[in-house]
Parts: sequence; structure tokens; C-alpha cells
Amino acid sequence: MQGRTVPDPDEAHIARLTPWSWSQAVSPPSVAAETCNIAYPRTLLERLGGFDEVGFTGVGGEDTDLCVRGLAAGARQVAAPDAVVFHAVEDVGLLGLLRIASRWGPLASLYAKHPALRRDLTLGIFWKPRHPLVLLAAGGLLLARRDRRALVALLPYLGRVRPSSGRGRRAWIAGALTVPGRAAIDLVEVGALARGAIRHRTLLL
Repeated sequence: MQGRTVPDPDEAHIARLTPWSWSQAVSPPSVAAETCNIAYPRTLLERLGGFDEVGFTGVGGEDTDLCVRGLAAGARQVAAPDAVVFHAVEDVGLLGLLRIASRWGPLASLYAKHPALRRDLTLGIFWKPRHPLVLLAAGGLLLARRDRRALVALLPYLGRVRPSSGRGRRAWIAGALTVPGRAAIDLVEVGALARGAIRHRTLLL
């Protein structure tokens, strides 16, 4: 039974004060089956042997793997949206978000172990919808040295990460200044996943 996870409303001011905050938001039932708000029958956990602590040594994937194995054993994933958990909102800064992005490489082992999960990936390859767009934008920047028309490749990514909070020119400019940082986070994430993909011999970006 999976509940809903939302950023702690008492800490919402942190997200308003900085673009580099980190929290968690989950609407059940989610494919990832995040364990920040989920309950398993004890008998099922004992039958499954709990988390796979050998196959998953990184920061993610073990919760999804547990759910997939539970479903394969005949269990059902049930949503309980009224069971709400408040997740902390932390001001980790840009460097903190870059460090978090760099830790996702071991997630590739999840898709190596459960290929059927690829149906929920963008184009069956990309972990997040922004990832193919940031690679396209990076390619456009490189090609723009020879032909400025290649800058059009940036538009899909800019449309995805365009500033959406606040009103007025000042808020828009402040939001626009975060775009390079957001692109850096996405590229670090893609790089980490690529390294994990090589290690686990499965394609994931």
C-alpha cells in the first residue's frame, strides 16, 4: 500500500527562497514504488527476503526492485492517497544537487535486472524526459560554432525548463539565470547513468 508524499508545507518557504532546494513528491501508485511512504505485509517481505542489498549498492533502485518482485509473487500495489507523508525540503545548493545527480549511476542495474521497466522510460532509454532534450541542446551548442542555426536545438530544452515561478520581468530573469545550472544537473545525471550503463551492460541515459 503506497501513500502520497509531498514537500513539507512548513518548509515551503525554502523552495521559494532558492532554486536549488531538494525534496520528494510522489503520487501513488508510482512505478518507482518509493519507500518514503509505502507499507508491505511482513509475511510478503519475509518471503521476498527484503531488499536486495547485494545487487543495489547505490542510492536508488532497491525500492522499485522490491515492488517488482512483490508483484511477480502475486501481490498488488494499492494506492492510498489519503495516507500523506511530509518530506523535508532542503536547501542543498547547486553543488549539492550536482552531487545528488552524480550518484544515480547504479540505477542502471535496475533496468538490467528488470528490462520490462523500460516501457516507462522516454524512448525506452532515457530516465527522465529532459535527458534527450539536454543532449540535443548540448549538441546544438557545439554545432553552433560553425552554424548559428544549430541554436534552434536549444528550444525544446528551454521550453522544458523555462522559468515558471513568480511574475514580472525580475522574476523571469532570475528564473532564466538558473537554466545553465539545471542543464548542468541534467548532464551530470546523464553522465552518471551512462557510466552505470557501461558497468551493467545495459543502455540507460
